[in-house]
Amino acid sequence: MENRQTRGIRIWTAVFVFSVALLGMVCLAVLNSKYDSLSRYPYTDKKSRELIKEYLTSDEIDYIIEYSIAPNVFIAFIQEDGFNIYNAAEYKRLSQYQWDQPPGQIVRMIEDTREVMDTDTLILLLSQYSYDEIKDYLDNGDPYKQDSVLVMNPASLDAWVDASHTIVRRVPWKLQALSENVPSDHVILIEEEAREPLENMCRGIRGMLGSDQACAGLIITDGYVSYDEQKTRYEQAEDTYGKDALQYELYPGHCERQLGLTVDFRVDGIPQNAFEKTLQNLWLEENAYKYGFVCTWDRNSEEATGIVPQPWHYRYVGVELAKLLHSSNQTFADYIASASR
Repeated sequence: MENRQTRGIRIWTAVFVFSVALLGMVCLAVLNSKYDSLSRYPYTDKKSRELIKEYLTSDEIDYIIEYSIAPNVFIAFIQEDGFNIYNAAEYKRLSQYQWDQPPGQIVRMIEDTREVMDTDTLILLLSQYSYDEIKDYLDNGDPYKQDSVLVMNPASLDAWVDASHTIVRRVPWKLQALSENVPSDHVILIEEEAREPLENMCRGIRGMLGSDQACAGLIITDGYVSYDEQKTRYEQAEDTYGKDALQYELYPGHCERQLGLTVDFRVDGIPQNAFEKTLQNLWLEENAYKYGFVCTWDRNSEEATGIVPQPWHYRYVGVELAKLLHSSNQTFADYIASASR
């Protein structure tokens, strides 16, 4: 039987072990309370370090330390909803191109799109579209043709839209009203780049035909047509032509009139169905290219495109390309078709 002395020794031994363990725990707690998780982080900005400790987990802190990610890469975004430290470089890069956007919007744009496109593609699209236009397309697709392709360069003079290529709801960024030197049926908008060439063409035809009328009797009936107006026109064409509506009005977002680079003409006092027989039409056929304007379609391209030719419809493509098309006897539609082969 254990004697009293042995029992005492065991009790004091247990007390000693417990005391040492307790002391160790206290020491560890004190050390932890004074431990700086950023002790190995080489950047000493106090405010940044406070934000890092507040918003990043220990694993995320280890990540920025391991890869020496400087605070200026991510601190501007760290407090925003949806922030992800592992995408910080993408935020930083996008913000250099979208410098006028607040940090929260930068984070949102990256996080909303990163599963479907890389940052390079997003930057390219944002140079052509508003973010709302891109997001609407990503969320809802094209309500008229789900497999349509988003045009990457809608501001280019040779941008091409058709039943399979869309610019969704995009509004050109440099639309201007026609000057008083160009007669029109109503207030008509056109892209800035095409405005002066159109004025020059009006002066050219007036001089060549010796006319006292502005633009020698040519009157602009159409220029830029918005997405919503196209929707109205397409619905009206559907009511009139049924399944053949696309021959007369393309899907909203698929019509080049939305680019702001086209004009439709009529001749003052002449029915539109007689346009081809007018001197003005003959002059346009022979001279419009000198000012950068060409026909998009004609009877030869109707079979390939399914679009009824409109001899009064001209598209500004720039003088260089217009001369090339004229010398090769191509419409713009022919040119696009040959380039895609």
